[in-house]
Amino acid sequence: MKKLFFLILLGSSFNSIAQVAIGKNTIDGSGILDFEENLKGGIVLPRVTQMPTQAAALTDGTILVNAVQLSNVKVQVRQNGAWVNLTDEVSLPFLDVNITPDFLDGTIIGSNTSTANGVLVLESTDKALILPKVTNVNELRNAVIGTMFYDMASKSLAVFDGSKWIFWK
Repeated sequence: MKKLFFLILLGSSFNSIAQVAIGKNTIDGSGILDFEENLKGGIVLPRVTQMPTQAAALTDGTILVNAVQLSNVKVQVRQNGAWVNLTDEVSLPFLDVNITPDFLDGTIIGSNTSTANGVLVLESTDKALILPKVTNVNELRNAVIGTMFYDMASKSLAVFDGSKWIFWK
């Protein structure tokens, strides 16, 4: 289920200026993208084996799994023009990375165009992403590195580093 969300988005490559709800009929608050509570799958970040170099991909707020070296894989966010670690580095014996060439431009929600380059780009001046919410991420099974949720138990962003959940308040 967790990969289904991104497969649908990758396969569709559509532009939308509306708010989007996944697994529910209404959006909570002023979100641009919102998810049903306690879904078993969260947002799974893209795993890259080569860091993006285009100016549009270096936009602050870009988030990814840096798998350039399997000996130090980490989740990173672009902040103030630099890559900042959201998780500690972990060593992985292998990592399932999408090696299929990208033929589509990705999906933009909130605008018809964007200067950012990503699989999923959310553009809005007054709406935000509402992360998938779960009662307790520690009860989830089969998470993969780069999975993100809002953990209602700890009231924080939870990012899976490949072996454990990292919590950000």
